[in-house]
Amino acid sequence: MRPPGPPIKETFADEGDLFHPAIISPTTHALPNGTLERFTEVRANVEEHIKSGKVSKPQGGDIKILPLGTGSALPSKYRNGLCLDCVFRGILLV
Repeated sequence: MRPPGPPIKETFADEGDLFHPAIISPTTHALPNGTLERFTEVRANVEEHIKSGKVSKPQGGDIKILPLGTGSALPSKYRNGLCLDCVFRGILLV
């Protein structure tokens, strides 16, 4: 099925749209200094924790489950098949 014509941009929501003007603006938006300082602190703490060797894999971190095909990711009336690829410690389980 094809639409009867090309898409048309409707402008009724433009005045309430707070997101897109920030994206298309030629200037960049800076974060407040307090936020930047906190990011720096947290980044240093994370790097220190990683270097200490105390980082462990989370429980279940060795299992990967991947939906295969568009019907698995977003089932619908016409795509209702479900297929998952399960990998446990490098072994494929179907």
